[in-house]
Amino acid sequence: MKILYLCHRFPYPPKRGGKIRPFNMIRHLAQRHEVTVVSLVRSAQEADEGQGLRPHCAHYEMGRVYDSVQMLRMVARLPTATPSSLGFFYSRQLHARVRTPLQRERFDLIYVHCSSVAQYVEHVDSIRKILDFGDMDSQNWLE
Repeated sequence: MKILYLCHRFPYPPKRGGKIRPFNMIRHLAQRHEVTVVSLVRSAQEADEGQGLRPHCAHYEMGRVYDSVQMLRMVARLPTATPSSLGFFYSRQLHARVRTPLQRERFDLIYVHCSSVAQYVEHVDSIRKILDFGDMDSQNWLE
């Protein structure tokens, strides 16, 4: 099976909870499936470190974001009915990085790790999707 795996934090190196879980899922899935990972990175260092994911998946794409821009996008959504976390995790670059493999390949499954990146594939109706709500932002804010 060909799987497109989206996540909000680049899953390598697996040094913290937001990276450990998706990394282990990708590594496990890649044992029997072809996995393409698409994710955000927040720095050049994170992008460099992220290259260590190469042996654990067929392909990966990164979209660089800048926290100051992401904060502005988040604040701009506060007066709207749209969750502010969607603004924080939106990137035009990542949107293009998701579109490219979807146009180039035929995937059997899209796995979305964390609801904030579901916005990148909400328009895709022809491929089965799994949305992993492991992030439950409302619960995080309560804590």
